[in-house]
Amino acid sequence: MSKTAKNILLIFIVFQSLSLSAKNYVLKSAILDIGIDSLSGGVQSIVNNKDKYGMNWILKSDGSQYPWQTAQYGWGMGLCKLNGDSVRWNSPVNRKIETNKIIFEYQLKDVLLILTHSITKDGTLTESFQFINNSSKAVSLSDMGICTPFNDNYPDSKTCVEARCNTHVWTGGNDSYVFAERMGGEAPHLGLVLNQGTLKSYEILNRSRNVYAWALSGSNVRGTIVLNPMDITLKPGKTYMLAWNVFPANDWNDFYAKAKTNGFVKASAFSYVVEKDEKLQATFESDRKLKKPNCFLNDKQVSFTQTGNKIEVSVATSEQGEQVVRMDYDNNRSTFVKLYRISDIDKLIAKRARFIVENQQMNDTADARYGAYMVYDNDTHKIYLNTDKRKSADLNEARERTGMGVFLAMYLQKHPDIMIQKSLERFCKYVHTKLQLPDYTVLDGLTSTRKRIYNYPWVAELYLEMFKLTHERTYLTDFYHTSRKYFKEGAYHFYGIGFPVQDGLAELKKAGWTNEYDSLLSDCRKTAENYINISLYYPKSEVNYEQSIVAPSVIFLLEMYQVTGEKKFLNEGEKQLKALETFAGKQPDFHLNEIGIRHWDGYWFGKRQFWGDTMPHYWSTITAEAFARYAEISGNNEYQKRAETIVKNNLPLFFANGSASCAYVYPAKINGQKAAFFDPFANDQDWALVFYEKCLRLNK
Repeated sequence: MSKTAKNILLIFIVFQSLSLSAKNYVLKSAILDIGIDSLSGGVQSIVNNKDKYGMNWILKSDGSQYPWQTAQYGWGMGLCKLNGDSVRWNSPVNRKIETNKIIFEYQLKDVLLILTHSITKDGTLTESFQFINNSSKAVSLSDMGICTPFNDNYPDSKTCVEARCNTHVWTGGNDSYVFAERMGGEAPHLGLVLNQGTLKSYEILNRSRNVYAWALSGSNVRGTIVLNPMDITLKPGKTYMLAWNVFPANDWNDFYAKAKTNGFVKASAFSYVVEKDEKLQATFESDRKLKKPNCFLNDKQVSFTQTGNKIEVSVATSEQGEQVVRMDYDNNRSTFVKLYRISDIDKLIAKRARFIVENQQMNDTADARYGAYMVYDNDTHKIYLNTDKRKSADLNEARERTGMGVFLAMYLQKHPDIMIQKSLERFCKYVHTKLQLPDYTVLDGLTSTRKRIYNYPWVAELYLEMFKLTHERTYLTDFYHTSRKYFKEGAYHFYGIGFPVQDGLAELKKAGWTNEYDSLLSDCRKTAENYINISLYYPKSEVNYEQSIVAPSVIFLLEMYQVTGEKKFLNEGEKQLKALETFAGKQPDFHLNEIGIRHWDGYWFGKRQFWGDTMPHYWSTITAEAFARYAEISGNNEYQKRAETIVKNNLPLFFANGSASCAYVYPAKINGQKAAFFDPFANDQDWALVFYEKCLRLNK
């Protein structure tokens, strides 16, 4: 055999060449198999052939997985405005096939786009987007979006654990990335790292009300993730190139290590929310010494230290709100971290307590909701009465709004205030007489006959905290009977949020209520043992699979270990903790760092009813309790640090005057509409302050 023939055979063995089907090409390597639609040029599948589950990391774009995910939204397909006119690329005018790459060409009026998919021996998919101005005039490219439809959705828990991913997106300038973790926590995972060009933001498509009406989306599908390059102007004959690498990784550390081999800069902060005299501290690390670095705080140049491959910024500021620490380097590259400064956290919480009492309590004695804590509209500066055509239970005088009462009961234990306590007692009377029946059934609202089991733990916790505050035994009685009713209504197989296992049992024991303690412990044991048997394959709830199903299970199991000392509860808690951790990202932004992915709350609980990533969102703080409890049990202080990060990163939901927002909708756009806003409704976000206090208690 000739040398040339041997080389050809070797290439064939390593890459297994390109296999061609009726509609798809397949790029193969020793690790990744990449399926490509020959008609559109978009990627149909990314599969790690060493993955025992054979998971496809992206949504199929032929309509077979979801009818709305079609070829125009396929991986690598995109849209932009060319001199103000909207254009798409999903129909190539030319195709070129080489041994380890496929090249597609698209004619976008006066711009030629060359899209190249190629694969390396080590299983790295490299994709480049080359925009060439073939005209005699300058061309502007704006509102660009490149589809990267990661398989981030919730059909059922088994599918999620084995074959779906939590997708963590960071559009950090030249050092942007995506890390997608299998929801069950089991490696391999998948990373994407930009190696040429700049990303400024991301958006979400296919989250419309019509999609929900098809019963295929709503709360259970994140939508199509679209990455937004910077706007550019191309002079005649000039080219703009954007490129990234896609590769498998075992965990975040492995992902960052592999990313750095391409000159990537990892940005991070010591604390993403600071107060008082704390300095803003940011770090930028690479695998090489960065050239000509300059650092800026909100565009004002600041000093820094450079030690080897690391650059550190430590700067004081009196400005409140969002703070951007940016580093420019290598002449024309840049990345950044986003931090947030609060003048004084304790004063902010005090302001919030008074705002609730002064602005969010129904004080009209003629209204059946007298005493209730209500939704507040920051646009109108009034209580939202929920009497319009929407009439949503998510905006009513019950349910999640109970969190305001729990927060105030905790607050008063440290900060006595007669005015606040009288308001709270009025609220508790309202809950006891209007939201509960004599048999302790918890109602879903004043006029609702629905039994919503989520509501029980919140009412039980309200009574428990009121007992701690007042030492009135009627509150302990109400806690006990509400708790027993919760379990009788089916909590043994339900993943309720916030039920106080350890605290509740401790108060019963201290009070000498032996029979009550034994009965409630029996209920808790039965529930925890069911959680062990079910393990990661959780039953569907209001959302099929989510962070606020996994976190309550972890917390309940860890609390049962703390109460009983039985290792089986700890072992299962640790197992499920791994799945919980996949919801939380590491991006260098207070909105995102350690914040669990949620993408439906803004629609159900907000005024503007936007689907899309709500980060930070207050329910991410239940993960903080799970981390804090695990730190207390294991002695691993890293989890305590992560817990503190979560609860602090939720504090920007509360404003200096004491008002608040139920959700921050993070992406730049949702379905083409501008997002990146705090929703005007102050609704259910005060649970963030409840879990902030819980984490402080555990830290003691």
